[in-house]
Amino acid sequence: MVKQERALHVAVRQSRAAIKSLKTDDGVVLHTHDEIVGEAVRFFQDLLGTANAIVVGCDKQLLEWILGCTFSSAAKAELSRQVSSEEIKAVVF
Repeated sequence: MVKQERALHVAVRQSRAAIKSLKTDDGVVLHTHDEIVGEAVRFFQDLLGTANAIVVGCDKQLLEWILGCTFSSAAKAELSRQVSSEEIKAVVF
């Protein structure tokens, strides 16, 4: 009986945490898992690489001093490459 209660509580917590519908910027309500996943991927792809006007840049040398390191050309290329839909899905879902 205790195992069944635990399983029920886990199922209820997971159900509460699930996204059942999502409203897009243009007011369309999405209900299916595939629609919601597609919108989440689109949102984060659009978000990545966009500048925020509130964030002010800083001097390259100051940033290197704060981080205590510099990045190789290969690391810089990896940090600035396009993020795939699969990578976003793996992190978000």
